[in-house]
Amino acid sequence: MTDIIEQLRLYGELPLEGDDNVDPLISVMNSLAHQAADEIERLRALTEWQPIETAPKDGTEVLAITKYGKQCTMRNNGERFVRIIACRRCGGMGLGTLTHWQPLSIPPEDV
Repeated sequence: MTDIIEQLRLYGELPLEGDDNVDPLISVMNSLAHQAADEIERLRALTEWQPIETAPKDGTEVLAITKYGKQCTMRNNGERFVRIIACRRCGGMGLGTLTHWQPLSIPPEDV
């Protein structure tokens, strides 16, 4: 099965029948296919686990996971990781067991 991003990019590369007679709808659809593929890639990057070494070091809150599968909200203050709240989900596993991170979801506007 082909990935949707590959399908959209292929669709966006369909040959257009002569530049003078291009159906405007085909041109718009090709452009939308590329935009959709770009957006899907951007959203996938937000939900993929990344190595802990690549986590932001500017105090940005992130979701981190330990080698034991426990998750906590953390931030790196530029020197080390700190827990955002007293978190029992990490099970007291030390911060040295962190392996991966991902960005937190954007909160709703009305919060």
